[in-house]
Amino acid sequence: MFLSHLLRPWHWLRRIRHRCGYGIHSPFAFSFVTGVVYEAWPYYAYAPLRRRWPMLPAGLRRKDAQLLFRLANFCHPCGLQCPDAEGLEAAVAYLQAACPHAALSLAAEPNGSDMVVCLQPWDDCAARLLESLPTGGMLVLHRIHATQRRSAAWQRLLHMPQAQIAFDLRDFGIILHLPHMQRAHYVINYF
Repeated sequence: MFLSHLLRPWHWLRRIRHRCGYGIHSPFAFSFVTGVVYEAWPYYAYAPLRRRWPMLPAGLRRKDAQLLFRLANFCHPCGLQCPDAEGLEAAVAYLQAACPHAALSLAAEPNGSDMVVCLQPWDDCAARLLESLPTGGMLVLHRIHATQRRSAAWQRLLHMPQAQIAFDLRDFGIILHLPHMQRAHYVINYF
């Protein structure tokens, strides 16, 4: 973990040309990057959530929790699945604040939820979760480049037919199952 913090500036510099949507020609992907990933305005629930959860679990920054909130707000899921989210109540609270109507499931087995967020090690279950993702669904994976095994698992997921649109944010991987769109995978400088 300490080494990853030391290497963070190096990774940021390597991705500098992928900042703020530069080089993205798809209107949908550009609006997603600028309006969801890089959105800087404070949302209605940020202050109450910060007061309720002053400390976040290890490995999750406030910026990351707010990104999860914005992703859930963008997706508007009817079903929200967070497999193996024990100890990550703060992250789940951010997700639920964005979509309080969504049915929450903490089960590890796929259940066809519109939005699946894996914050714990996901190497073994991500392919099954992606296969069960309905049209219009979103799969969010945390720490996709934490190990070589996870990087390889991420690359395998990108080759699955359900991964039409994918965003590699270094800390997060986001896959959207949108069969009507042209297949594209984007690298984003999100630090």
